[in-house]
Amino acid sequence: MTRRFLSLLGVFGLLSCGAPGHNLEHCWWDEGDATCEQRFGGARPFCTRFSDPCGVATNYGCVAERPALDECYSPCGGGVPATEDLCGMETSTDESGDGNGDGDGDGDGDGDGDGDGDGDGDGDGDGDAQTSCPEECLSGEYFVGPAGCVPFDTELVVNAYGGQYTTIAAAVNAAATYETTLIKVESSVAGDQVQVSDKHVIIVGAQQSGMPEWTTTSPLAPLSVSGDARVEVSGLKLSRSALGPNDAPGPVPAAIAADASRVYFDKSVIVGLDGVGVQASGNGRVTLWSTTILGFHAGLEAAWGGEIAAVFVSVASLSGAARRCVGVGRVDVHKSILYSGNATSDECDSGGSSDLWDMNMSSPSPNMWFADFPGGDLHVGEDNMGPYLPNFFYDAQPDGPRCDIDGDEIPLMNAYPGADQPL
Repeated sequence: MTRRFLSLLGVFGLLSCGAPGHNLEHCWWDEGDATCEQRFGGARPFCTRFSDPCGVATNYGCVAERPALDECYSPCGGGVPATEDLCGMETSTDESGDGNGDGDGDGDGDGDGDGDGDGDGDGDGDGDAQTSCPEECLSGEYFVGPAGCVPFDTELVVNAYGGQYTTIAAAVNAAATYETTLIKVESSVAGDQVQVSDKHVIIVGAQQSGMPEWTTTSPLAPLSVSGDARVEVSGLKLSRSALGPNDAPGPVPAAIAADASRVYFDKSVIVGLDGVGVQASGNGRVTLWSTTILGFHAGLEAAWGGEIAAVFVSVASLSGAARRCVGVGRVDVHKSILYSGNATSDECDSGGSSDLWDMNMSSPSPNMWFADFPGGDLHVGEDNMGPYLPNFFYDAQPDGPRCDIDGDEIPLMNAYPGADQPL
């Protein structure tokens, strides 16, 4: 949607490096260059981050060349840049300088750079990076939010009206076990129940207009991920309709991550009208960016060791809590909206979460604030004065999403919580 000027109600600072909610598989928060060496060998040995002024996102934050700015380079990881800890390595600038550099910016000419030496940057010298929505990757890579630019080996196409494959399940079955397969979905698909075990697939919407829908009334979950599988999903609506009492053995989530699997969602819609929206169990891990999730019993559920991390998401439930944690399950949510249709209290420890707008604390009729709450469209609705205003606005999260569910830019300061930036 087009961003319009409205009075801002609150301003909050960016999270510090030690704040909760970061993607701990990212080299910046893991072990820096050591993480990159382990994952990519010599192809991408240097660790950087995705926030101004450092540039675009890459898979796990690993790049082929050492970042020019020490503030954008983390050889040691742990959220610490080279300006604070070099692990015995040299800086990229002269520490004895007076700080009057010629700029490290992005345009042409000399600027007032922040470096300690002389730079010949192509820029205006202010060090500001341009946010690009949609995000761009190199050839042979696809951007999926929290996973960054993911390299793939093979590309398959799904089109229910005569594509290479007519179902997502068929394309997943055809994917090689020891390769990463990009699956482009060019049309909506019905009745598709997909099980992924010990494979790596990227499933993305590629319809010419609108978001393709992946729907099913099967007693099984539309997406079930297990074993050591890794799945990235972007630009799709994943929906499981409510079933009759004799159609299924019990409530079933729309998406399940079990065992040691990893699932990443970006700019997607998840609707589970018979159980929960997304469930992580065992050692399963789910990460979501710029996504809306509606469940019947809960939007997000982590059970018995499962973990879910989400940034700029809108999470709702028709008849239960927005978040549900069972056993030692954990659901950490940041810069997001939570809402329960029957005002059930949130069931997870919020110690690892931050900047949450609990819409049950707002009035009147918060479910009317969504475009289509019962149908799972959690875009922010409008009254005659424009979009409803949240209790607070929040700043973007370092190394978090830069584009909302519609591909609109998330402002670095004073962003609307949730998956949608309606202003």
